[in-house]
Amino acid sequence: MKNLSILIATALLSTYSISASAVEETNSHTYDYGYGNSFIFVEDGITFSVYPDGEFDFYIDNVNYIGANVNLGNTNISFNSGFRYDAYVQYDDYGAVLQIENTPIYYDYYGRVSRIGSVDIFYNSGRIARVGGLYVHYNHHGVFSHHTGYINVYNRTYVYRPYYRYFSRPAPSYCVVNYRPYRRYYTPVRYTYYRPYRSNYRRAYATVGKTYHYKSNNPRNSVYRNDRRVATRNDGHIVNDVRRRSSNTQTSRSTVQRRDNNTTQRSSSVRSTTPQRRVQTNSGTTTKRAPVVAQKRTTTVKRSPAATTVKRNTTVKTPNRTIQRKSTTAVKSTPRAQVTKRTQVTRTAPAKRTTTRSSQGATRSKSISSSTSGSRRR
Repeated sequence: MKNLSILIATALLSTYSISASAVEETNSHTYDYGYGNSFIFVEDGITFSVYPDGEFDFYIDNVNYIGANVNLGNTNISFNSGFRYDAYVQYDDYGAVLQIENTPIYYDYYGRVSRIGSVDIFYNSGRIARVGGLYVHYNHHGVFSHHTGYINVYNRTYVYRPYYRYFSRPAPSYCVVNYRPYRRYYTPVRYTYYRPYRSNYRRAYATVGKTYHYKSNNPRNSVYRNDRRVATRNDGHIVNDVRRRSSNTQTSRSTVQRRDNNTTQRSSSVRSTTPQRRVQTNSGTTTKRAPVVAQKRTTTVKRSPAATTVKRNTTVKTPNRTIQRKSTTAVKSTPRAQVTKRTQVTRTAPAKRTTTRSSQGATRSKSISSSTSGSRRR
């Protein structure tokens, strides 16, 4: 009976420890839940959800603006989910959100959100690297691993809210993120906000991905200047900072660019330090062969929309011999039209040969002739 009691107590303690560890693991995953899929923070009473590729969604926290129009059974509570915040939002010619009440939104050259109010957003390798003071870390597969720091003093930790699940990415027709730096020369004007706008609709006058210049006679100006107190926002220093960061991102971004005119030149030089070779035969003949002193090959390829020209020069120099070869190939863009020119110039100098004959043969001939004359005298 005693052993049975001990066994039951051990089983209860093990079950409690397993459940405690499971709760601890769940809490640790919940802590990083929002920062894995999106980065949520509050700025000027507006909750923003920024996605790793630069898209974002928002929700105005003040219930006086929302009123009875919110249907809690559906998902039309955030901007991208379908709720109309047109009375409090300024749009640009691409249909992007420029300002929410008095909270300005800034974009980089590629349409990614770069600054929301006073929170700066930085990117690296096409994904978010820092949001305010919160640094984002990824593993070697490019998947979110963990974060360090916090966004600002008002957003130190992630606190889950039930309406966070209604945040969503924009519809494809309203997506302003593009792989081209189409906003490089686009500098819109933002106005201060004092009262809700009328007849304000989200309409795109320019195509995302194509360069467009802001016009001073923009038809939205009359909509946003609806009060005598409205003035142009003085944000030149912020715009310059965002453009500077966009330029740094553009230079470090790895993109494939194809050019119609491409010139490639390759040159290689080979030098030989082999000493001279001496060959001596039994007949007493010595031959000197000079090695190759320098060999240079140059290949030039020029491409243009009309034709492609390939030039090859090969030069081999020796102390007694110089060989130079030139080859030019021109290929026109018309099908099966190829012109090839080859020019070969060869200059040859006779190799230096030295022959030495032994004097033993001459002595032998002399002795033979003397013996012959002596026999004749006899």
